[in-house]
Amino acid sequence: MTTSVAAQAPRDVTTTPRRPALTFKLTSASLYLIVVLGFVLLGAINYQSNAAYIVVSLVLSTAVMSAIHAWRNISTVRLVAGQTFPSFAGEPLRANATITAGTIPGVALVCDAPEISDDDGVTIDHLAAQHSHTLTLVLPGKNRGIHRLQRLRVASVYPLGLLFVQVEMIVDWQFFVYPTPLIGGEMTVDPGDGQADGQHIGSTGDFHGHRNYQLGESQRRVDWRAVARGRPVLVKEFVSGAIQDCWIDYDRFPGVPLEQRLSLMCGQIVSFERTGRRYGLRLPGIMIEPSHGDTHYHACLEHLAAWNSDQRTANT
Repeated sequence: MTTSVAAQAPRDVTTTPRRPALTFKLTSASLYLIVVLGFVLLGAINYQSNAAYIVVSLVLSTAVMSAIHAWRNISTVRLVAGQTFPSFAGEPLRANATITAGTIPGVALVCDAPEISDDDGVTIDHLAAQHSHTLTLVLPGKNRGIHRLQRLRVASVYPLGLLFVQVEMIVDWQFFVYPTPLIGGEMTVDPGDGQADGQHIGSTGDFHGHRNYQLGESQRRVDWRAVARGRPVLVKEFVSGAIQDCWIDYDRFPGVPLEQRLSLMCGQIVSFERTGRRYGLRLPGIMIEPSHGDTHYHACLEHLAAWNSDQRTANT
């Protein structure tokens, strides 16, 4: 049984701020310092050296003050997870987050996602008190599918690198990773009554209007005059003669492995969207009616990202 699915807009995934957890951890530098101070203290006790006692006291006092400043530096920092961006398989995952300083400025802060990588993060050298900064995290790419991320943190080793202090919060980020688009396969039209949609939106014909520029498409149709006037990057669209609706059908690629089949379908979606063709998507048990535009484009690609071979068996 086939279910008709309405196209949905790309997801703007946000999370409600939750109370973050503030944690501390000694760094390798502090461990080396403890060992050295231990030997100095043994020497001071053995030789009853006042100078050695003074050195130990000064270093310990500095370490304690460093820990206090490290806590103050990050204790009022707050995180809010924002929008996630879809990507194609193998491309980096991207997501927005907003970091806000409290009554104390933040210095040498690093925001990252520890579930994926402890090495890659966005560094903020200085965040003024009562100010916010929106940053974009770039995370390692994943295979096709829907991936979730549940931890986000901001950390610092300021001022002396002796104490690692972090604020970690629970988020509910959902990343749609689309198949890698491949060029190939036949372009099919609606096998129904053969009615045309009445117009074709492309690069030739009468001027039809503007639409948002999509990364990767040709820049020849960009309205550079509008860009010079301060408007967003827009692409000119033109209307030409009638053309029939196109269908991207799962069953048009018999015998092709699943991932390659989805990549071919993804390539057709990208191609049709760039040329302004109306296209629909058919998967076993799912049908999206022909249309075009960003909302339709991402709705089709999200279904490809979420598709798996078990669904085909369940819907047969």
